[in-house]
Amino acid sequence: MGLESGIKIIKILENNGYEAFFVGGAVRDYLLKREIKDIDITTNCLPDKVLELFKGVETGKKYGCVTVFQDGFSFEVTTYRFDGKYIDSRHPNEISFASDVKEDIARRDFTVNALLMDKNFKVYDYVNGLEDLKNKMLRAVGNHHERFKEDALRLLRAIYFAVKLGFTLEEKTFAAIKEDANLISKIVGERVILELKKIFEYGKITEIIFLLQETNLAEFIPNLKVGITKLINSKNLEAMDFHQFMALIFYLNHENYQNYWRFSNKEYSEFNSIFNLAFVTKADSFNNLLVYTYGKKLCLTANKINRILYQSPDQSALIEKIDEKLPIKKTCELKFKGGELISLYNLKGVQFIGAIVDDIKFQVINHILKNDYQEIKTYVENKYLGGVLFDKKV
Repeated sequence: MGLESGIKIIKILENNGYEAFFVGGAVRDYLLKREIKDIDITTNCLPDKVLELFKGVETGKKYGCVTVFQDGFSFEVTTYRFDGKYIDSRHPNEISFASDVKEDIARRDFTVNALLMDKNFKVYDYVNGLEDLKNKMLRAVGNHHERFKEDALRLLRAIYFAVKLGFTLEEKTFAAIKEDANLISKIVGERVILELKKIFEYGKITEIIFLLQETNLAEFIPNLKVGITKLINSKNLEAMDFHQFMALIFYLNHENYQNYWRFSNKEYSEFNSIFNLAFVTKADSFNNLLVYTYGKKLCLTANKINRILYQSPDQSALIEKIDEKLPIKKTCELKFKGGELISLYNLKGVQFIGAIVDDIKFQVINHILKNDYQEIKTYVENKYLGGVLFDKKV
């Protein structure tokens, strides 16, 4: 998990006259016996000196942070600091390096993320984080309002840690989030998307919707209020990932969400496809052509929307069966296609190639024809040869 390699870094720093501790999520997860993914180290060694002592790169030098490489692992090594005024509800306009680790701890977000651990696995707790860890409580460090006004993304990160760890939001922290929820509107859509994606990796949909509504955050994130208001009392909610959730939200209120939600063109196209699928299948069945055209993933999402909103029959098994038995998934998998039409026949209009290939696909997808060169060739010649489309080449 990299802690042993991190201990090597701490020892080198100490041997050069500095303090160093593990801090943040690595300490929290070690104590909770959870998988440790990212390991942060805090020290009173300045960034330039850290880069002298270790192989590493600047990743946030102005904030005192460098990435150090050790034994194939990477570690964020950050100098003790205290922050100046936050001017954009996200970043401090200046930072100052500190000599006392307690000053560094005081600027951190939540008590369970503000624990220190030395190379001997001794834990140092200056914010009552161990008690909160024991009680499965998420509490902001110090003044709750100040923490959220410093970095408004912490409003969503509180929900992320609550659902990830299965913790309860401490009463005053919860109240502060609710009161300061409007600050989330200062965070750009891209960052909100990233945070919501992380939340949906861990949380149950009913828990996430409840927290977004009860903390008032849904009020200040475009499109969420209308959708969540409609979903909050639903008895048909089921597990879904972030994109399925957003498809459902957009389906419920078709506002001009593009100005805020910076999804890719591909993602927007998928949302629109899901809307179309949900509309045509809420009272009808999925078929071979729909599953081929839109793909299993989007069909399953549309099916989920219909079950949640309209209590439509579950067609998941049908979609899976159709997808499994499709003879082709792409046009290029046809044994006889446009290239054969060009090489074998005198075409009387190239614009007809697409229509003929579409016809072939329809026949194959619906199991009327086998995806067999000779069978398709015979079908094409019987239907089109000698007509207005083409003749056989001599």
